[in-house]
Amino acid sequence: MHGMGSSNKPRGLSRLTPAAAIVGLVLAVALAVPAGGSQAAGLSAIAPDLGDATTFSVLAHLSMDSANMTTVSGDLGLSSGLAAQRTGPWTVGGSQYFGPSSLAFNARADALAAFNNLAGQGPDGSMITVSPWSPVPGVYNVASDITFAGTITLNGDYGDVWVFQVGRDMTFSGSVVMAGNAQPCDVFWQIGRDATIGVGSTFVGTLIASRDITVVSGATVNGRIISLNSSLTTDANTISGPTCAGPRPTPTPTPPGPPAGFVPEPGSVMLLGSGLVGLALFGFAQRRKRGTS
Repeated sequence: MHGMGSSNKPRGLSRLTPAAAIVGLVLAVALAVPAGGSQAAGLSAIAPDLGDATTFSVLAHLSMDSANMTTVSGDLGLSSGLAAQRTGPWTVGGSQYFGPSSLAFNARADALAAFNNLAGQGPDGSMITVSPWSPVPGVYNVASDITFAGTITLNGDYGDVWVFQVGRDMTFSGSVVMAGNAQPCDVFWQIGRDATIGVGSTFVGTLIASRDITVVSGATVNGRIISLNSSLTTDANTISGPTCAGPRPTPTPTPPGPPAGFVPEPGSVMLLGSGLVGLALFGFAQRRKRGTS
């Protein structure tokens, strides 16, 4: 009687092995993984840690001179020079620090680390001199001198970062305009030699130059001006901030999952279904076999 029961077993099901179902599942997973080109590429700009330099509106190494009253909202400092090397009329909203034993000395070290961080970030595009210019968040580079006259509009969201790398000298005349939820504290200028902000300009961001910085008459800065190895010259300027609506948002950790824009290949869906059906049929065959033995 047992022989009659066993002869009625579906032969196809009895021959089905777990390997067949597993092969289907493996192929499905392999085809479901998208090619590298289908994943959205993120922009590389990262805001560096400014450390003790964060509270400084103006910071220079050797000297600082104001031809006419210059107003700064934060700290003022000379990392090497003493108070006598700060000349001209100044209105300082924060504290003033002078010399190697002061906070300005530590701030310069942190600013140098930020400068090197900015210089090491890979570019997403090239800086241009055509106005108006509206670069998306990212890193922009020019290896030599650059003179920009006109308007740069930075339109983005909270936490979006812009980094501008200039290999030698930069002269800026015009306006930097913030749009959307873009924040001045997320804009950085890394200048390989000297920087000049032209008469009446409206400038935004933290500017760190290796050598001299000149802020010409009437220019305003929503940011920081830092000369790592030389001097700062101003003339009836207002340097404040950088003002920001709030702290940079902290990303919320999320469980690993498919990358943005992930869409399974149609063939992988079919293979996945075949594998699952195969496993189900194998389990059914095994239960039937046990029931007839």
